Amino acid sequence: MNVFEEVFQTEKKTNEVRTEEVQSEASSPRPDSPDGQFDLDKWKEEQQTIRNDVYGFLEEITAALQAGEVDMKRYLDIQAQFIDYSPSNALLILAQNSEAKKLGTAKFWKDSGAQLKADAEHIYILEKGTAYQKQDGSIATNYVPRKMFDISQTNIKPNTTKPDYSQRSLLSGLVKDCSYCITVQSELSLPVIVGNNEIYYRKDINFEEGFSWLSYVISALSMDQSNKVLLDYKARCTAYILCTKLGVPFQMESEWNNGNPLLHFKNPKAYRQQLKEIRNTAFQLYHNILSVAELNH
Repeated sequence: MNVFEEVFQTEKKTNEVRTEEVQSEASSPRPDSPDGQFDLDKWKEEQQTIRNDVYGFLEEITAALQAGEVDMKRYLDIQAQFIDYSPSNALLILAQNSEAKKLGTAKFWKDSGAQLKADAEHIYILEKGTAYQKQDGSIATNYVPRKMFDISQTNIKPNTTKPDYSQRSLLSGLVKDCSYCITVQSELSLPVIVGNNEIYYRKDINFEEGFSWLSYVISALSMDQSNKVLLDYKARCTAYILCTKLGVPFQMESEWNNGNPLLHFKNPKAYRQQLKEIRNTAFQLYHNILSVAELNH
């Protein structure tokens, strides 16, 4: 029997958006020389300028977030909207168009039957390119700028309708890969409590509170346990991203800016690595939930 059956004894069974694959296109047209021949050197120079600018955007927005000059919640909202994107690309979206809802290349929108506005504005993200060997012999991956357009720059409107997944499916998907035994109890001091290889879920709480707390607990269990303050913050960030992506009101008291332990990471790459753990955990849990919810939808 589903472990949450007791929570939903009186509920009748009822019957995000998956990110569409973004198709590649050149970040800018290839220039011709005066005699009409393709100018490879000029094209390379233009591409390098764009690449430098994009990496500059990334470093600037990372520094602003590190310094507390940008609201952390704004970043979390962007990462929730674009959960399939890396933290670096979420930061680039935040820096260039924080109101973006869905991105695609010009070719993607054309193939989708949409037209770009005459004055359409674009942004850049970084797309994984080819692997290459560095001078020290190690293998690295090249990332290239990709020109993208938000759906607001087209003649179509975003689909704001979300699948009506049952609460039972969302909870069951959340604990899909959890090795802890889930027990529903009537009397607990908190909505969700972790014991020895067991998670206790309070029966009388509303779904939004229960899902928020359970997302927090499941996230924390999969993260580095060495720093409890950092762990608590990152698990709350992960739970917030997950709830926001699924349209579940987040019901845990959280302070995103004051006392943010991520601010101790002064190195930009180290800081983004922390964001990566948050995003990767949310990404995995989100797709676990979808795998269960879609079957029961």
